[in-house]
Formats: sequence, C-alpha cells, structure tokens
Amino acid sequence: MKKNPDNSSDSKTVAYSLEDLYEDCLDDSKVELSEFSDFYSKFPDLKKRYTEEVKIDSGGMKTIYKVFDQHLGRFLAMAKLNDHENEINYMPFIREARLTANLEHPNIIKVHEIGFYEKRKPYFTMELKTGDTLKEILNGLRNNKEGYTGRYSLRGLLSIFLKICDAISYSHSRKVIHLDIKPENIQVGDFGEVLVCDWGLAKVIGLEKRTEGQKLQLDPDLLNSLTLHSEIKGTPGYMAPEQVAKDEPKDERTDIYALGALLYSLLTLEVPFEGNTNDILQKTVENNFIIPSERKPDIKIPESLEAIVLKAMMQSKKDRYQTVKDLIKDVNRYLEGFSPAAEEAGLAKELVLFYKRNKKVCLLTLFFLLILAAGSAYFISSLKDSRDEALALRDEAVNQRKNAEQNLAKYMEEKSYLDPMLSSDPTPLIIKLKDKIFSNMESNNEATMKALIKAFERISASNPSHVPLYEIKSEVHFIRQEFMSSLNALEKGRGRNDTSNKLLFHALDHLKQYNIDQGPAPVEIVLEALDKLEGFRFLVVTMMYYDSRIRPNKQEHVEVVKKVLQKLNTKWDPGGFKYEPEKRKLTLKGNIQVLSLVLDENYPAKSLLHTLDIDYLDLSGVERLAPSRLKNLHIKTIDIRGLKTNRVLDQSTAEVVLLDEKIMPANIVKQYKEKFIVNPAE
Repeated sequence: MKKNPDNSSDSKTVAYSLEDLYEDCLDDSKVELSEFSDFYSKFPDLKKRYTEEVKIDSGGMKTIYKVFDQHLGRFLAMAKLNDHENEINYMPFIREARLTANLEHPNIIKVHEIGFYEKRKPYFTMELKTGDTLKEILNGLRNNKEGYTGRYSLRGLLSIFLKICDAISYSHSRKVIHLDIKPENIQVGDFGEVLVCDWGLAKVIGLEKRTEGQKLQLDPDLLNSLTLHSEIKGTPGYMAPEQVAKDEPKDERTDIYALGALLYSLLTLEVPFEGNTNDILQKTVENNFIIPSERKPDIKIPESLEAIVLKAMMQSKKDRYQTVKDLIKDVNRYLEGFSPAAEEAGLAKELVLFYKRNKKVCLLTLFFLLILAAGSAYFISSLKDSRDEALALRDEAVNQRKNAEQNLAKYMEEKSYLDPMLSSDPTPLIIKLKDKIFSNMESNNEATMKALIKAFERISASNPSHVPLYEIKSEVHFIRQEFMSSLNALEKGRGRNDTSNKLLFHALDHLKQYNIDQGPAPVEIVLEALDKLEGFRFLVVTMMYYDSRIRPNKQEHVEVVKKVLQKLNTKWDPGGFKYEPEKRKLTLKGNIQVLSLVLDENYPAKSLLHTLDIDYLDLSGVERLAPSRLKNLHIKTIDIRGLKTNRVLDQSTAEVVLLDEKIMPANIVKQYKEKFIVNPAE
C-alpha cells in the first residue's frame, strides 16, 4: 500500500473533526443537564410525590385515579380503597397489589409502588394506558358506533383474545388463577396494547419452584384464606359452575371456562347468560346457555369458533380444555385455516379447509387435470367422430331429401285446396279463421296470432280488394296491440265513411301520437285504447285475454282487467275493485253485474275474471248479480253473504261456498240436488 506523503496533515484534520464533534456532544449534554438542574435541586425537598389527582373510575371496594408522579415525571394510575371500606379489606387490597406486581408479563398490568396515605390507608400505583375497555369496544360494535366496526374485525378481536390467553397462561404457570375474567377487566390501548387488569379475586393454588436467589413474595396459606364479604367470588355471566358452588374446588380450568365465555361475547357481542342475578347463577350451575349461532342468527359465526366456545364452557371441568395452551392452539388452528380439535371435523370439512388453504395450487392442479382429460377425450372422440361424420352426412342427406319430398307434397295438397277458394271468394276461410280467434280465446298465444297474420297476408296476395279481409286483419292487429298496423289495415277496408267502423277509427286515431306497432304496448296506452273504444265487446275481451299471455308484469294486467270490467259495467264505480296478489283474493263492491260475456251464440261464455289468479272471490259488497255470471270460475271460495238474489246458484261454481256466514263444503252442497238458494230476497 502506498503511503500518503501528506499523511501527517490528514491525521491533524481527523483529530480536529473528532474534537469538534466531542465539543458538540458536550454542548448537548449541558443543555440536557440544565433542564433537570431545577428538579435535582428540589428533589430532596419534595414532600408530596403524587399530584394532579383526577378520578377515573370506581367499582367494588376501590377507586382508580389518574395522578402525576413528580419523581418519575409521568402520569400513573393510582388505586385507593373507597372511603367506606373497613380495615378488614386492607389486606385483600394489598394482596391484589403484591400479587399483580409479581406477575411480569406484557399483557398484565404493571404495579409500580405500594404505599400508605392518611390513617394508614393503602394505595398502589400502576401504569396508565389510554384506550377502551373490552366492554366499551363490544358496546361500540353492538351499537354500530363510528370508529369501532371498521377497526375491530373478527380477526382483530381474536388477536386481542389470544393476548388475554397468553397473560392467563403465564399466570397459570405461576400457579395464579384470575377468577374474574370479563370484558370490563381487559384494557385495550390505542396502539394495540392489551392488559388484563383487576386481580383482586385472584387465587394462588400452589407454590412455584423457586430458582436460586429468587424470592416468592406471596403466602398462599394467608392469601387463600381471604374472602370478600363472604360472597361468591366472580362476575355472574362469566363465572364457571364451580365458582357458584360454595365448596367446589377451583383451578386453571375455572379460568378456561371464563375465557370461553369471553370468546362467546366476542362472537355474539352479548353475555352468555341473561336475567337477574339469581337467574344467571341458576343457569350457570345448569350450564344452560344458548349456543352462539342460535343466539345471534343474523351474525355469521364460524362453526370452528363455536366449537371452541362450547368445549371451553363445558359444565364438567374434565371435559373442558385442560390448559390455556390447548385453547390457544385451537384458536390459532382456526386462524391458520385448519379445523380445531374441538370441532372434530369430518373428511368433507377437512377437504374444504385444505382447498381454502391451498386455493391457488388446487385451482392450478385442477386446471391441468382438466386440460389433460379434455385432450385425452378429444383425441379419442376425434377418432370416433371421423368415422361417424361420413355416416352422419349420408343420413342427413337422406332425411333432407325425405323432408323436402314431404313438404312438397303437403304444399301441393294445400295449394290444390286453397287456390280455388282464394281465387273465388275467401269469405268462408276468413270466417273460419275468425272463429278460431274467438273460440280459442283462452289458448291464443303470440305464435297463433302471428300465424293468423301470415294467413291473412297470403289471402290478400290472391284477393287484394277483399274488404272483410282487411277489417278482420285490423281487429287481429288491435288484439296484438299493434295499433298503427290496425289503423292501416282498417283504412284499406270500407274506409272512414262507413259508420260500422267509426268507433274503431275514433279509438285508433287517438293513438297515432304513440307510433307503436309492436305489443305488448305500455299499459297506459292499452288503457287509453280501451277507454276510447265504444262497443266492440268481443274485441275488448279478446284483447284482455291476449294481454294476459304476453304481458310480463302481472300487476299491470290487473289494471287492464279492471278497465274491461268498467267498460262492460257502465254504472259501476271502479273504486270497488281490490286485488290482493299475495292472498290470491279479489274483492268487488257496488253495482257490478257483468262478470262474464257471451260474445255469440256459437261461442261459450267468456269470464272477465278468468285471467286473474284468484282463490278467493269476495262478492259480499255487490248489490245484485245473476248467479249465471259466476259460472266457469275456478275459484275455491266465494263470499256471497251480502248478495241479493232470488235465483239459484249452481254448486259447481266453487269448491267451497260461504252461506249464511258458514263455510259449506261442496260435497254438502250436493244434498241440495245440485242447486241451492243463496240469501233469498225478502
């Protein structure tokens, strides 16, 4: 390595730099020391260590205050006995402080000092954490409070739960059981800290083996002899059954029950047991609680977590988890996508979980298997297809030839039959087609009506000047709600000067502005067409039947039926029409007499209610109605209690008929020799 000729000068430069840095550090130290000089001079004379005392909360036998520690220069939490507490409670209070101080765990509240103030009343100080108790968090989630639902998901709550379990597992390793695990005693900090607090009911269940130089600060014989006011130790709703029984021994599994109850609350946002204190204690002894999924059916509670809750909260201690570590292991198995031991999952559930854990790998494997299977199948089928293709083409050619020959023969037969008729007078054929429209009104569908239009076009090709053809074609277009085509066809008939079609022209002229030529037309246009059309009863009823076949919105079709009833019952107020689709019930009131229509003596009567889906027809508010109007209605029940008539009603009109406010089955009606009198007029 070459030596630098100016090596000596470089060394000086480095030395100067270090000296400057050292001086800067000294300056900083002087600044820091000056900040504490006043404190150092005043420290020996500080008579009061804790100041700025502010009450935070109170409960049980103690009250918690926020205080400022002048020695440490920070805020702490201070626990004091309530003023009314007797000296008998001093020892349990000190016991809680010393026991908590001996539990050194990140998730257990830390005790800093135990001391006495006026009249030798004890106090102890603890670390002060900002945040909420777990109870406040659950209340916020239950009430959908802003800032809680997004922050505390199920996975987040389970993370808190596992930290609580870690703390209890540690305390069990020190032979200490908590005996009062509940949401109020869990503090959750703003930065994810979780602290198990309030060890006032904790119990030491044995001596831990001490390592060399380690002192145990607890006296189990002394501590375990203490009771609080001779009452049951614990909080109803989170206590194990053995805590309610006076002489039942408690151990680590007692805390495990409480952890199960706590997990129950995290899943349902509710306490496992409800009622007054006596009810809760009785239910606790019987272990009578509603399982989480039934308690909150509106919340999707995973089966695995419910199984963990049920195992932890078993009535018998031997049936619960035997250690908190086992409980932690099961919760972690759920979080990692495995089934917990408590669930005892079958093969199907394990396969589902395996798929969820390895979704990408499974999908990729399945994809390649499908490709392999498809390739193999294609290769095999291609060999078969190549052989069958020629046979299929040959068979297809034979079939096409046969069909062509049959169609040609049929065409020639129809041509030989129709051509003479069309070349002379097509009137008989038109009458036959018209008869088809009105005799099969219930079954006419879109395909049938299109076939009729094509037939009319073929007739018009041979007889372009045949007037009746265009008029019947106009009517068919009207039924199909093709109003512009109906108007065009009508104008090719006898024209506007002929009075027989004047009313139909009047109705169609009012629809020009809509320029609609394809059904189903908007219901408001159909209602206007029916409103403007006078007479043409057969046309109105036929359109109503056809509308029921083509209109997708059945409630709109109800409006069409209502309009038709109004057209055929001119003195009736349509306000007396009420249709309830969910009950399949129609109620009619007022002066309505026409419920069916005989279009022609050659056609059967057409019911105006046939297109409605009705089980129950209430006519109790109808003034008068000829019983014949109710024929051919497929209705289960007809209420005719208020109907005034001196005629008879055919029993076949309904399966059940209301008579004199009593339901009379149809088989009893037959005793009246197939006819009976209904409310005869006085």
